[in-house]
Amino acid sequence: MVVGDSAPLKHGWIKSRKLGKTTLGGLTFDDAFTGSACHLANGHVTPQGKRSGNTTTDSVCLSPKCSPRGKRSGAETLRIVPSCNEVCGQNKSLPIITSDAATVNPCCLPSKSPATPRGKRRKTFVSSAKPFYKNACGQSELSPLKELCKKEVLQQRCIKRSASLQPCAKVFRGTVIHSVSSTRIDVLTDAVLGVDHKGKVAFLEADHTESLESSLTIRSTGEVFDIADAAIVELPKRGFLVPGFCDVHTHAPQFKFAGLGYDMQLLQWLETYTFPNEAEWKDAEKAKLVAGNAVRRTLANGTTSACWFATIHTDAALLLAEIAHAAGQRAFVGKVNMDRNCPDFYVESTVDSLAETERFVEAMLKIPDSTPTPRPMPVITPRFVPTCTADLMTGLATIAAKHDLLIQSHVSENQGEIEWVKDLHPEASSYTGVYDMMGLLTAKTVLAHGVHLGADERKLLASRQAVVAHCAMSNMQLRSGMCDVRQLLDDGVPVALGTDVSGGASPSMLTAIREACKVSNMVSATRTGGTPLNYSEAFFLATVGGARALSTPGLTGDFSLGADFDAVVVDPLAAGTPFDLYDSDEALDAFQKWLQLGDDRNTRDVFVRGAAAKF
Repeated sequence: MVVGDSAPLKHGWIKSRKLGKTTLGGLTFDDAFTGSACHLANGHVTPQGKRSGNTTTDSVCLSPKCSPRGKRSGAETLRIVPSCNEVCGQNKSLPIITSDAATVNPCCLPSKSPATPRGKRRKTFVSSAKPFYKNACGQSELSPLKELCKKEVLQQRCIKRSASLQPCAKVFRGTVIHSVSSTRIDVLTDAVLGVDHKGKVAFLEADHTESLESSLTIRSTGEVFDIADAAIVELPKRGFLVPGFCDVHTHAPQFKFAGLGYDMQLLQWLETYTFPNEAEWKDAEKAKLVAGNAVRRTLANGTTSACWFATIHTDAALLLAEIAHAAGQRAFVGKVNMDRNCPDFYVESTVDSLAETERFVEAMLKIPDSTPTPRPMPVITPRFVPTCTADLMTGLATIAAKHDLLIQSHVSENQGEIEWVKDLHPEASSYTGVYDMMGLLTAKTVLAHGVHLGADERKLLASRQAVVAHCAMSNMQLRSGMCDVRQLLDDGVPVALGTDVSGGASPSMLTAIREACKVSNMVSATRTGGTPLNYSEAFFLATVGGARALSTPGLTGDFSLGADFDAVVVDPLAAGTPFDLYDSDEALDAFQKWLQLGDDRNTRDVFVRGAAAKF
């Protein structure tokens, strides 16, 4: 390794000038050098002003007596001081740099190096041709650099990479797009996004056109990242990186009959298609085939997190979790509970349903939460009020509270269903009120549909901060009705989006976004003063809104620092792309076209917690 113009010291570079040469330990150095050295302390390179814990004799003294920051004289002569003992008594062996008038901290030297605070550039400071040092009597004498520095110190400071530089596993460069609020989408061009070894977002900043080599400085923070061993991912031409979608409501076994039965309404459709096909999951091979297809198709459409309904079969639900985990998808899986108003071939007893739910939850929680693949999480899943007795629902609420779990079900999807609930629970104030009575309405509850919620129900949902999963395509295809999402949001009810396969025919969250906007347009035409959802809001609900609904640390639905890196690489120019781009189209235009016209052909790569998913 040659220390020179391009030799990184992580937080900075030593830039040589061709003056005198000194050889030490087989390496050649210039007698005079300029640039920025790192703040060095206790054997490590540390951020400015920080000290590490372990004391070594190779440390540079950072005492204010020895290196007052910013104190410079007019003279440009540097002195190399072999010891700080005579100044502050710390007896450090590595030389520090001083001017004629005052000691100068190396990191304060002006340069274009990463050590320059907050990205501000200063003129490069040029040293004199020959360094000075002070002898034991304090007299200035000339000396070659090799007499001032030990070989081991140079190897530690100039040759070895410092452990304190922040490591980076991947760096993505290109256009990055994500929601920063429900009404604002940020488009960052020439951006760099770093992912650390734990799969978390380490940095994100636009306007980086420099070559990416051994280190990268983030101007806004002054942080320097080690990218020497990072995988550099150049995003596709005219492509972009977006957060992965969070589908908060879908049914894995129903992928088998997706596209069928849309001449029926909900209750008839359940009896004709849903229950018979879900009952087949008692056969593990049949379950494995359908579950594999469901996971693959959702990943191909950019769904990095999915909240799945399985069936009443515990082993089949565990198999779904295993398949999703192996593929790299962040999965939330529910073993379905039903103990009344079900066909004889597809029903449980209350006791068995609760016991199997306990077994399911315990088995799921034993799966290790490894890096990079997140552990699949169990979700308490009473199908809906008509198929669950009060004893079952209260028992499930107890299990959910015991393990602090998500709860998922359905609410107010269909007018016939609502009337049925009234007959079953006349003591309850509403459909939503039944869940509240049973202890199932919490801030970790996701209820699908909510098409016909009354004002009191919306108020109750807002008070509990329970989430409504808006499944616009399903609501339209089964003729359930049009959910007024704007009203829900105005009333403080959290909302996210779901595909609800196979009530909805498409596994794509892009379709869920489009259908949500279409339904909102239609609702706004009939609601006085109603404002429809725009694409920015719908995208927010499909990413950030979904992440919040799933209540998982690290899952944010955006690229905020420290968030788990769940992302999709979109290629608008992929083979067979369903839309065209023109020279006048900018990045935001390409993004909008993808939202409205794109499909799985535009999905180049999918990442969950920094690792590539398999689809």
